[in-house]
Amino acid sequence: MGLLITYFLFAICISFVCSVLEAVLFSVTPPFMESYPKIHPKGGRILRYLKANIDNAIGAILIVNLFANTVGAAGVGAQAVKIFGETWQGVVAFVMTISILYISEIVPKTIGATYWKSLILPASYAIMVLYMITLPLVYVSRIITHLFRNNATNQMSRDEVLAVMELGEKSGSINELEGDILESLIEQKSLSVQDIMTPKERIFALNEEMSIKEANKAIRDHKYSRIPLYRGAEGNICSLIYRKKILQAMLDKKKKKPLKHFASEIAFVDMNLTLFDLLKLFINKKEHLFVVIDKRKNLVGIVSLDDVISATLGVVYVPEQQSETQGVAENVPLDSKNVETSIENFEIMTKDADYTETNDIGAMENTEIELDSKDIKFSLAQKD
Repeated sequence: MGLLITYFLFAICISFVCSVLEAVLFSVTPPFMESYPKIHPKGGRILRYLKANIDNAIGAILIVNLFANTVGAAGVGAQAVKIFGETWQGVVAFVMTISILYISEIVPKTIGATYWKSLILPASYAIMVLYMITLPLVYVSRIITHLFRNNATNQMSRDEVLAVMELGEKSGSINELEGDILESLIEQKSLSVQDIMTPKERIFALNEEMSIKEANKAIRDHKYSRIPLYRGAEGNICSLIYRKKILQAMLDKKKKKPLKHFASEIAFVDMNLTLFDLLKLFINKKEHLFVVIDKRKNLVGIVSLDDVISATLGVVYVPEQQSETQGVAENVPLDSKNVETSIENFEIMTKDADYTETNDIGAMENTEIELDSKDIKFSLAQKD
């Protein structure tokens, strides 16, 4: 009776462990496999090796499992005949089969699939030990399975990546906003510059020969912080000017000078450039605005850094009371509630770009600047 119980427990216990190991190994996800070595470097290396050679790992588990079931079942059957006689041999075989099915297969595989994250470290070491023990047999099985294997690689598709993110949202690992952003980033692969740019018909640009005073009047109805400048024809954009430089030039009494004296260089990009290549270009060149051209170097539009960000995040930003678009980034109005500066020795009151100067130049100290969409007003507080 003792041998019968020993054979029974031998088969059940070893088969139980093998089923747990098999379920744990199959439950490991690619994202977990990539992140696990950072938590457990040694265990992570073993896990990565086992997943890379999963046929060998599973082969080792199945060899040990089959050996335990075969030896255990044979031993139990032999002992049952000796103890109970051949009459009860069928009953013992039925009990053994049911025990292996539930105790050694269904229950352990459920445990392994449910608690695989907790069991992955000891399971990795255990599978590696089994692999080393059964290496000769695994080598033979590898030769056999190699005959039936195709050379196709099992790579994760974009749809599978999106599905993983959706599962992450449902499980609460990432919130809805994070999931939407990640999904938008993946889905924007096919976009190019021409899909997000502001077309040339909607570009607000100034002639580089225009005076500061004229430009100041022209920009009153626009809130763009960067304004393209053209030379000759309107389509011949050659540079850009910052709004703040126009305002500063007015303060410095340089209102008759042309805009080109205050202009900055502007870069050009091809309209077929991909969205992510454009983002890299913005980062590398540390620019916020590009002129978009076609293969013939003709102007087709402009694109801003915020255009890229809005497209990749799946959000379009349109400020209030702003109907005309010159790149999403360029729609952002100046923060005009409390802009303060200090200017010595003069007071300026300006409206509609007309300036008046006071005679008491030395009596001024503090300047407060208030900006709105129509008027630019500088009010200076006099010293007592």
